[in-house]
Amino acid sequence: MNQFIKVIILIQVVVIFLFFLVADVSAQVVINEFSPSEEWVELYNLSPEPIDITGWTLSDEINPSKTLSGTIGSYPSGYFVYQNSGNWLNNDTDTVTLTRGDGTTHTISYGKSGGICKPNDGNTQSIGSLSDGQASGDKFDRFSVATKGLNNSGGTLNPCPTPTPTPTSTPTASPTATPTPTPSPTPSKTPTPKPTTKATPMALLDDSPPPANSEVLGLRGGLATLSPESQVGGSTTQNSSPYLPWFFIIPGVGLILYTSFRLFKNVKEGYNNESV
Repeated sequence: MNQFIKVIILIQVVVIFLFFLVADVSAQVVINEFSPSEEWVELYNLSPEPIDITGWTLSDEINPSKTLSGTIGSYPSGYFVYQNSGNWLNNDTDTVTLTRGDGTTHTISYGKSGGICKPNDGNTQSIGSLSDGQASGDKFDRFSVATKGLNNSGGTLNPCPTPTPTPTSTPTASPTATPTPTPSPTPSKTPTPKPTTKATPMALLDDSPPPANSEVLGLRGGLATLSPESQVGGSTTQNSSPYLPWFFIIPGVGLILYTSFRLFKNVKEGYNNESV
């Protein structure tokens, strides 16, 4: 049982080895040169062994694939040229793709922006590798005379012009906006308080009856009694009247009452003004 398992494992290892060996050998066949106007593609084999390419295909971007058949020779003379009789490759721009038996591919594009330029002079020019077997696209250029089936190193190049870089416009810096100063708020004026008008105190009048010897309106109390003006015949004649004092008292009392009323009114108005 153990021997059987070992045999199975050995077979699997051999199959895997052969698969990668075939894949590695197939990858050494590459597109080497082609002419869009003459409709041919040249392959080159970098392997020291001939390779059967039956069933491999060549294709472009639009037309159906072209199936290959035959064997390609070994290095260093491993050239194989496929010739198509009709219109196949586009003369201005196209992509040529080789699909190998293991599914891997090799692709070269031309006539596209930044890539290999197209041939100009019809049947005389071609696009090819700078040295046989170089698969990288940046190693391809335009030949003034095709070298179909021959070593590319002996060909004459007609290099593609170096593309002029498109100038990059420098953006114009926008001016920085000057910030508008924010006006400071103007402080509002504090109203000046109006002075409170205080009532001037007035002297209260004493409404008590004046003493006998006090002055009333500049008149002494004694004025109520008239001095004897004349004596007739040695006798004193006194002209007096019982109503004469009231003649002065009544107006005086009235004046006192009026003055008291005005004083009371002024005091009341001053108090009201202070309250407001």
